[in-house]
Amino acid sequence: MREDAHELRLAGAGGGALNGATNTLVADLHADPRQKNSALNLLGVFFGFGALLLPFMIGTLLETLGLVAILRLAAALGSALGVALLAAARWTALAGLGVAVTGLSFAGIYPTVLGQAGSRFQEHSGTVFGILFAIALTGGMTLPWLVGQLGQAYGLRVALLAPVGNALMIFALQAAVTRIGATGPAPR
Repeated sequence: MREDAHELRLAGAGGGALNGATNTLVADLHADPRQKNSALNLLGVFFGFGALLLPFMIGTLLETLGLVAILRLAAALGSALGVALLAAARWTALAGLGVAVTGLSFAGIYPTVLGQAGSRFQEHSGTVFGILFAIALTGGMTLPWLVGQLGQAYGLRVALLAPVGNALMIFALQAAVTRIGATGPAPR
């Protein structure tokens, strides 16, 4: 059970960090307050669209792939692709596609992680939720700061590599935790 809790914490931290980073990025891309508001609302629309669509997609793929594989593909890889598109975008349409892919990738992840945590740790769900929220909010505070520092020093396109790297690292860590959980912990 400890491996499951570790995987849930990683997913929560990654989701919080990338959610904060994408909102910060979208806000930083626009100097005009009206454009900034519009872009942040568009990000929210795609996040909401993903939150509605992804549970249906997960339900249809659940028996074929399994929940862990679906979450891993959608979060730690879909989000990396979305942020990479956003970083490479030279046109508004491509930036919009990057925002959409990122929003769709994360929309169903956090509620699903909370659902799994609540089911697996029913007697301690308040504690587990508190841990997940604390980790997610810590990531949500530190990654935007890091992206801002990198953006100021090297430019926004380079700074966007931090969320891409974060998403890929989460994917790798979740794969390792899953592998450890499948084979069992190493003997002491």
